[in-house]
Amino acid sequence: SYTFDDEVQITQAAAGESLDVDVTATSYTTLLGAVDVVRSGAITGVDTQTMLDARIAPSLTFTEPGAGTVNYFGASIDMSGLAVTAGAGTSVVSALYLVADDDVDTGTNHALFVDAGSSRFDGEVQFDDSGEKIDGDGTNLTVSSGGDVLFAATGGNVAPSADDGSALGISGQEWSDL
Repeated sequence: SYTFDDEVQITQAAAGESLDVDVTATSYTTLLGAVDVVRSGAITGVDTQTMLDARIAPSLTFTEPGAGTVNYFGASIDMSGLAVTAGAGTSVVSALYLVADDDVDTGTNHALFVDAGSSRFDGEVQFDDSGEKIDGDGTNLTVSSGGDVLFAATGGNVAPSADDGSALGISGQEWSDL
């Protein structure tokens, strides 16, 4: 065990892992991770400042390949090496688990905030555990609900993208009451 009073700096000039945390364990403690970042004590926010407990901020020049595609991920969580052995119970495996603050004094509360860029989902987007989901297959977008699909459009309308650009229903699958 090491205690550092100020800052830990790890520098590596060559390619490869600069920090490798390899935990081999046969038991665990509930709600503690192999790497645990815990901020304790008290802190007072200052207007226009942003506080972070974990930050990944590359500062480099990235040159794309002459041909083909390269993927650069600021962070990657790969759960594909997990092998689950069936038992009498069941399990829930999530690559990322986000819990927002539930303090009533919090002004705006987000479990996930995407500041810029698009968000891509290669699987379906599920809501709660009720089977409600949005799924796309590259051609059609399907919105599934255990009950009704309700639109709460601030403008009051659900409209096509252009005049006469879309039909309401298709041959053999038309709306019952218009």
